[in-house]
Amino acid sequence: MKKFLIKICYTVLPIYLVTLALMAYYNIEVRPNMNGDLGILGKFQTPARIESELHQEFFTNFTDEKVLRDTVVDVLVIGDSFSREGEDAYLNYIAASGMSVMNFYVSSNEYQTAYDLCNLGFIDSTNVKTIIVENVERELVGLLKAVKVGNDSIHKREAYDTSKNYHEESWSLLEMKNWFLLRLGYEEPVKKCKLSEKLFSGEKGDELYFYDSDLNSFHIEKNDEKVLLEHLKLVENKCNEKGVNVIFLVCPDKYDMYQDYIIFNPYERKTINEDFRLLFPEKSNLVIGKEVLNPLLKHGEKDIYHQNDTHWSWKAAKIVADSITKLIR
Repeated sequence: MKKFLIKICYTVLPIYLVTLALMAYYNIEVRPNMNGDLGILGKFQTPARIESELHQEFFTNFTDEKVLRDTVVDVLVIGDSFSREGEDAYLNYIAASGMSVMNFYVSSNEYQTAYDLCNLGFIDSTNVKTIIVENVERELVGLLKAVKVGNDSIHKREAYDTSKNYHEESWSLLEMKNWFLLRLGYEEPVKKCKLSEKLFSGEKGDELYFYDSDLNSFHIEKNDEKVLLEHLKLVENKCNEKGVNVIFLVCPDKYDMYQDYIIFNPYERKTINEDFRLLFPEKSNLVIGKEVLNPLLKHGEKDIYHQNDTHWSWKAAKIVADSITKLIR
């Protein structure tokens, strides 16, 4: 028995104590300081998000399309998570400029939804002046290719919540295990690269974190160009048929936005934004977020995106909003 206890002391006990120490460190030092969708996904600490200069929401969210029948609004927004940033959202700056703005807070194909709202008679020039159709770059090709005519309802789908399941195991051994594996480079949903200059605030301002889905597609295939041309015009023509102006906003993937500043970039160059612009070189109602924000990066502006998040900060949102507001007016 004595030998058995001695053996435990120098085999099992050290492992147990190390595990306890790791759990204590994770639960006391790491977990309370995780923030931003990348910080939560990758279970790491980063500086807090850059707070907006606006401290209230000037727009209205809604989820039932029937509300539109009895509503008159200057701007209707149909977008993804970039349109769901609350006070920091580009649409909040548009609303703060004096226009009435409503955000259709529903998960669906943004292009399809714009088409369906007009086609099914939910909106026309009597209740909506301008629609903003917004989506992120990595979803652009797939969403446009999926547009169909003749729908008899708004087809809604479940949103992918990047924070889902990552806090459900709070204070558990399993969550600590996931954190430890991520630190060792296993199952990592967040990529990290070194930048040639500090483009984020804080000590580690030259570190870029981005979601691995940014690397799912890099350019528009030639055999997709025709259908993208046809489907974007289909949506635009349907809106114009109802007397509603439409603005298309493409938000760049974080990797794409910063790829030129990555040292020894191991990934392929992404050109979806540039490829899309080449399809529509003269289209003034197409706002490519990368085109609007690139001058800021070239001048060394920090925190265009949040370091710990896939989304841009209020700085970018304000600049993009200014561009859209000029188009509307």
